Amino acid sequence: MNNFILKKCFFLFFFIFSFFLFSPVVFSQNLIPLINQYKKETNFLFIQINEYKYSKNGGQVLIASSNNSETIYAAIRDAGAFDKIKISKNLDKLEVIEHIKIPTIKNADQVAASVYLLDIYVSPNDNILYLSTFNSFLDTSSCSKVIIYKFDSQKFSNIFESTPCIGRLQSFNDIAGRLASNDKYIFVSGGNVLSDLYNIDFPGKALCCFNDASYYELNNETNLFNSIVAIDKYRKNKYLKVAIGFRAPEGLFWDPIRSKLWESEHGPRGGDELNAIESGKDYGWPYVTLGADYFNRKKNYFQTKFNTHRGYKEPFFSWVPSIGVSQITQVNGGAFNNFWHSDLLVGSLKEHSIFRLRLLNDKVLYAERIEVGSRIRSLVSKSNSIVASSDNGSLFIIKPLKDQVWSTFPQVDYLEKKEGISKKDLISKTSIFLRLFKKKATQMFE
Repeated sequence: MNNFILKKCFFLFFFIFSFFLFSPVVFSQNLIPLINQYKKETNFLFIQINEYKYSKNGGQVLIASSNNSETIYAAIRDAGAFDKIKISKNLDKLEVIEHIKIPTIKNADQVAASVYLLDIYVSPNDNILYLSTFNSFLDTSSCSKVIIYKFDSQKFSNIFESTPCIGRLQSFNDIAGRLASNDKYIFVSGGNVLSDLYNIDFPGKALCCFNDASYYELNNETNLFNSIVAIDKYRKNKYLKVAIGFRAPEGLFWDPIRSKLWESEHGPRGGDELNAIESGKDYGWPYVTLGADYFNRKKNYFQTKFNTHRGYKEPFFSWVPSIGVSQITQVNGGAFNNFWHSDLLVGSLKEHSIFRLRLLNDKVLYAERIEVGSRIRSLVSKSNSIVASSDNGSLFIIKPLKDQVWSTFPQVDYLEKKEGISKKDLISKTSIFLRLFKKKATQMFE
């Protein structure tokens, strides 16, 4: 009898051990330590910034979340896995509740690729998680490529693979791979791997399979690089190029208020861009840029023209000198809505800041710099906070301080109650200010 019980216990233990060993999901409960806490004054209100040390060894952190969820997803770019993290209601505790491994691919010799995360993204329409990954082989004859996974019901499914194959990873900016979505499409950005192949200042075998092709042939052949691509959410293997001419995309965001796709990218020595993506347009790279040349080159393969965008779709906004742009998000409801409604937030690597862009009549009215103190890699806007990630392994929870408000203008709720101006009739708070100004000015001169 004792032997029978022992055998049952052994098989039960073996089953549980095997489940956790081979399952892609490993459960853990780890509090992420709070290492810094400070307050900062912005143009309209005071904010509190809590810094949490997600990775003790540092590294570039990528994050994703839906607006109303109490959880976020985070990952170190080269860790080969990502974490699901629970945020407490008071925004004062972060706890890792799941650790999930990313699939790997193998070459013909059964050697596994190294997996680098390019982006992690939650579709706001259905709360499905998507991952953009670069699968890299040391053997340059093997097909390194971008793979986009859909992660739903604890299962990964491959929904897109880039062409042509890449033989050598140059930099993550060259690959890009940022994600965004609307109701129908998953959008993905592709960088300037192909143009770098022909740049005399960046020599090296960048491609493994099309070495004799011209840049123009490669640019027509690729299904991703130098482009913004729309992948159909509901029809397998259906995708289309939306626009071309991109250098080093670092941010991508679908704006549900304006029904517009935004892209941010690095320019050379200045000329960082915010682009409003329009179907069928060429955004200029490698032929034009508002930036300057890195080197005094004797040979300019593409005859790139600097300090101009003539002949191509111009940026919606450009930073000169560059700020090292990164991810884009937007305030749309929630704790910041009274002051920052519909504003775009753009991360900055170089300036260690977040830039808040107020848009009016299809232009940037102003750009406010909000210093955070670290290179900001990713941003997500939630109902009660803004979450940012850095290149030093940190996560930042940013929230407004309700008892410390400083504002040149009255709040949206005040205007609605006291002045009879409805929020529904206005696109942004800027419109409210202009309407109020006109109303008061008319009363003064009556």
